[in-house]
Amino acid sequence: MGKVYFIAGATKGIGLQLATQLSQADSSNTVIATARNTNSSNKLNGLVSKQENVHIVKLDLSSEESINGIDEQISSLVSKTGIDVLIVNGALGDSTPFRDLDRKTYIDHYLVNVLGPIQVVNVLHKYLVKASTKQIFFTSSAAGQVSSFIPFETGAYGHTKAALNHSALQLSVHYKNEGFTVIPLHPGIVDTDLANAAFDKLPEEHAALGKTFRDQFVSPAESASHIISNIINKVTVEDSGKFFNYDGTVLPY
Repeated sequence: MGKVYFIAGATKGIGLQLATQLSQADSSNTVIATARNTNSSNKLNGLVSKQENVHIVKLDLSSEESINGIDEQISSLVSKTGIDVLIVNGALGDSTPFRDLDRKTYIDHYLVNVLGPIQVVNVLHKYLVKASTKQIFFTSSAAGQVSSFIPFETGAYGHTKAALNHSALQLSVHYKNEGFTVIPLHPGIVDTDLANAAFDKLPEEHAALGKTFRDQFVSPAESASHIISNIINKVTVEDSGKFFNYDGTVLPY
């Protein structure tokens, strides 16, 4: 029997690959994939046209109204089955140093990278609790690590990923008695538009470090494949609250 997956942020990169691979892995799976603009998301719409088990819904993580509107769009699909796995993947990624960061950019990052994911969990809880799997995954980043701090500024991106990790820890405690598995994960250093834009903005003194990271790039397809095989398909409720690397190892916060 297939599972129902909800992927928030699936128009490109890791999210699109997760939707593609999970839908193709088992035709009985149901994949609900979100986009801020459903009409202009060509790659995701292309997947929907090929895979009957993929459904696209509109979601803007920065908008509380949009988040609250999820229920109306998916109730006919999941009211009986529930949702087995929630993956919150969408994010903003500005790494401008704090000294140059404007207030609005910071607030936008917090809305999309922290508050939005938490509110999505709140809206979808009634469907997640219906399924036996009860898994919640947040695509985070090693940029949010505190104990293993990366020695260059990651601005609002790193700051809000640290806040997302802390939120995941709180949720793992909050939903422990309901049998939930809540996990933030580092997807690897993935060759995405977001990562390339961040490395392009590095100051000259960090150029060599940026090249080192670029040399470790994995493709979105590789990242998604590892996330599915090493984390989604393997973790148990005993792993809830741990911070996972895409290769299945546990990282320090």
